[in-house]
Amino acid sequence: MAGYTREDIEKKLAEKTEEPPSFANANLSGLDLSGIVFSGFDLSGANFSGANLENTNFSASNLVNAGFKDAKLSGANFTSANLSGVDLSKFHLEGIDFANADLGKSNLSEANLNDANLANAKLGEANLAKAHLERADLRGAQLVET
Repeated sequence: MAGYTREDIEKKLAEKTEEPPSFANANLSGLDLSGIVFSGFDLSGANFSGANLENTNFSASNLVNAGFKDAKLSGANFTSANLSGVDLSKFHLEGIDFANADLGKSNLSEANLNDANLANAKLGEANLAKAHLERADLRGAQLVET
């Protein structure tokens, strides 16, 4: 679905429904979505290319195969999110919270993950070639598929 604006997103988020709204396969490219709370949402296959996602909360969201090309992710929260198959190669992800997230089969090659929280994250089959992991918290992280 194309043509969303930040106002459309905020209106949809404000609606009182039993299930959180789905933005699966939505075209959200180029939008300023900084600070939006998408916690628990289905955002699988969504296109966030070029979007400002600074301080956006994606905790417990389904982001399988979402596109983040050229998106700004500083301060984003991905705690317990499913990021399987996502390409975050060469991204600056310093200090980002990926605790308990599923990053299986994701591409994190050459990503800067310094100071990132990857505690208990699932990293099986993730591409971490040349990723920077200085001071990253990897306690309990699963580095192989189980």
